[in-house]
Amino acid sequence: MKIYTISDSYLDHLRSVDSKVPSNDYKNDKPYIGVLLEVNNCKYLAPLTSQKPSIDAIPANRPTIFKLHADDDETDKLGAIQVLYMIPVVESEITELDIDSITDEFYKGLLNKQVQFIRKNSESIQKKAKKLYNLVINNRGNFAKNSCDFLALEKAKSEYTKPEKKAVSENKLAELAKKFK
Repeated sequence: MKIYTISDSYLDHLRSVDSKVPSNDYKNDKPYIGVLLEVNNCKYLAPLTSQKPSIDAIPANRPTIFKLHADDDETDKLGAIQVLYMIPVVESEITELDIDSITDEFYKGLLNKQVQFIRKNSESIQKKAKKLYNLVINNRGNFAKNSCDFLALEKAKSEYTKPEKKAVSENKLAELAKKFK
């Protein structure tokens, strides 16, 4: 399993259908990243989140998240995969994250540890994603209320058209260049 980023325009499109779709608008320079899963013959991106106290409060057997920790140390908590916020993806809108290009050594090390754990547990992650998907589409418990609306997002995915790139005028380029002098 690899880690991917996703385009803002695609996230915005999905968010217009379901407000639970996470945003790419973070206050730091870390991008929205996730792992690719196969659910209902559809590729889904399940976002990663950093470790926080609220993750500890969620029982490990809940299908909504998959807790991550270092392979050799369960107390070295690495965050979680937020299965409840997984979204169906159009392959043209995702990009594999080049971890080696990351300059923040702590963040790079964290991502490498996460990838190592995720690869070793990929079958369990897939199984949990499929379980949650079925609970949500069959409206079981509070799972449908708290998770993304997978069926509505699958429909929105099929209706997505990539925005056309707009040409930038010479005047606009000159204005931007002035700002960076």
